[in-house]
Amino acid sequence: MNALRFAWRSLWRDFKSGELAILAIALIVAVGAISAVGLFTDRVERGMERQAGDILAADLVISGRQRAPDSLIPDAELRGLRTAERWSFASVVIAGEASALADVIAVSDSYPLRREVRTAPRPFGPQEVASGIPARGSVWLDARLFAQLGIEPGETVSIGAAEFVAERVLEYVPDQGFGFANLGASLLLNHADVPATELIRPGSRVTYRMLFAGDWDKVQQFRLSLADSLAERRGFNVQSVRDERLGMRAALDRAGRFLGFAAVVSVLLA
Repeated sequence: MNALRFAWRSLWRDFKSGELAILAIALIVAVGAISAVGLFTDRVERGMERQAGDILAADLVISGRQRAPDSLIPDAELRGLRTAERWSFASVVIAGEASALADVIAVSDSYPLRREVRTAPRPFGPQEVASGIPARGSVWLDARLFAQLGIEPGETVSIGAAEFVAERVLEYVPDQGFGFANLGASLLLNHADVPATELIRPGSRVTYRMLFAGDWDKVQQFRLSLADSLAERRGFNVQSVRDERLGMRAALDRAGRFLGFAAVVSVLLA
């Protein structure tokens, strides 16, 4: 009992002298520094995941100058993965006497597997999330193409040997950076309309991309199986969300080490 009374008196004396307040402030500074670093890195990590998804529009992508084997699609679907295709190539788009060079993006019905395509009914109009891809016989053009060609939505444009209705304004495509040389002015086309254009022939510079998405463990198992499917073929590049995050992760790790060091210094000072 005497020990308890003595401890209480000592605590009260320290409190009145202000020593406990200094100790409490030091503890708050130390905990705050560690918590701030943890919160910052966690938020950046989540931002990286969203950005990587935007870059690929899928969880796994096989790209190359030739199309990946057709057998990969049923194999992936048997594993419970969703699939899509994206082809891109440069072409001249013609409307009357005007013409413009564009990055033509031809996609299958299930594109994109991650994130969404956004369009507008007219240039500088309100953006809307697209519920699918352009219907056969129609295309979605970048606003810059509408300006360069001097046309309005609903008018006709020529791409190769086929004519299409410029139905909507293309505002955003998840994997925009994967176009041919990233020309900037893009055009979204239904994959089924590509043969009618007669633009893809032997020697054409086309980037073929096969997209896969699903449960991450299943994606990883499928990626391991690609070693056998693509063993005898060269020129294919296999990318995943985590691969795209490697460069960003390196920068984050360096920033995290610096912030961690700053937090340790704060704790020592506290």
